[in-house]
Amino acid sequence: MSWKKYRNQFQKEYPDESNFIIGIDLGNKTSSIAYFDLNRKVSEVIDISGGYGKPSIPTVIQYVKESKDWVFGEYAVLNNTGTDKKFYSLLDGLGTKKYFDIDDKPISLVNILSMYIKELISNCKNLNPRAIVSGIVVSVPNYITDEQLEELNFALY
Repeated sequence: MSWKKYRNQFQKEYPDESNFIIGIDLGNKTSSIAYFDLNRKVSEVIDISGGYGKPSIPTVIQYVKESKDWVFGEYAVLNNTGTDKKFYSLLDGLGTKKYFDIDDKPISLVNILSMYIKELISNCKNLNPRAIVSGIVVSVPNYITDEQLEELNFALY
């Protein structure tokens, strides 16, 4: 996704606090999210660690078969049930067109990563539930391949 699109959009009219410009640092081990505070004109990292005191969370997602819930970050790392499925290193798996069996249905790694990204974004919506996400800028490791980047673009939409 090109940040230039958003730069051009905001040169014409500057949004108010009902709009979010979100930055996601999407890493293979940890990820974080920030928003641009339009009142103070600075970016603000959101602590999404669930009280662990770090602004980033592990890039881990878990499916708990018993409850049919998806669990994210530290909760996924610490939660251990007998039949859970955990997904680590989500970015490394991109570009492989990998599918997993979840409750006898195939689900792609792209869809799993998409759920993770939506969970990150939902933390911004907790700040202002009526706000509109006006732009998203995603930072990824520089070693990502074109195939991985293509699948990442699918995860973002």
